Amino acid sequence: MSSTQLGPQLERMRVRRAFDRAAHRYDTAAAVQRHIAQHLRCYLQEKLPASNGALLDLGCGTGQALQWLQHCQLAAPIIALDFAPAMLQQAQQRNQHALAICADMQSLPLADNSVQLAWSSLALQWCNPHVFMREIARVLQPNGQALIATLGPDTLCQLRKAFQGLDQFSHVREFANLLDVQQAALQAGLAIEVLHQSPYVVHRPNLRAILNDLKGIGANSSGPQQRRRMLGRTAWQQVERQYEAQREPDGLPVTYDLLLARIRKLEA
Repeated sequence: MSSTQLGPQLERMRVRRAFDRAAHRYDTAAAVQRHIAQHLRCYLQEKLPASNGALLDLGCGTGQALQWLQHCQLAAPIIALDFAPAMLQQAQQRNQHALAICADMQSLPLADNSVQLAWSSLALQWCNPHVFMREIARVLQPNGQALIATLGPDTLCQLRKAFQGLDQFSHVREFANLLDVQQAALQAGLAIEVLHQSPYVVHRPNLRAILNDLKGIGANSSGPQQRRRMLGRTAWQQVERQYEAQREPDGLPVTYDLLLARIRKLEA
């Protein structure tokens, strides 16, 4: 393996370790993630029809959404699934009634047609969208639905611009576009009821605060071509200057290109 390219499995292990390390401080650092989850919550029905299917939180993190899912149908089994054990432990402490499963979202250890509602907020971007959607389609019951929030290609565009021309490495993760998500869902046999894209912009005082935010939630892995040696002082000064050139009255802008989807599995 070259020094610039990691295989998919090794890359996923690195992402998993980053989330494990961040679990204890995630809730403190995850203001943006909570805001986006609240956006997705707008698509959540107050009451679901009676069903023997489970309610599934894919990539549950520390379990913010578990109580919202449980309120939709108090009698339904609820599953918290994440591939980072430390995140899952935090979720269990938040909701002791949930069945906690440590597993990869791209290979769900769940039976076909066993889930009536799948929720996934800011997890799809860590997966191959086609594999993710195929697994969603497999486990959903006919007429079951999935609510998904993920990030599009303009996410962290200011940070990407600040690193431009620095070296040949990837410093910001690549994100799937709306068409990729749409095609992945349709090819998996899922019907798209809502697919919405909009920017969500926050402002931070300086570059260090932006990078600390990403590290604080475990989202500091930039992909398989990530640089494996630390940048020197001169390089960081260059990045900082380029980001400062984008400063707005409220501070340094940070864009999250938000994609929200409500998807349904058609009845056979």
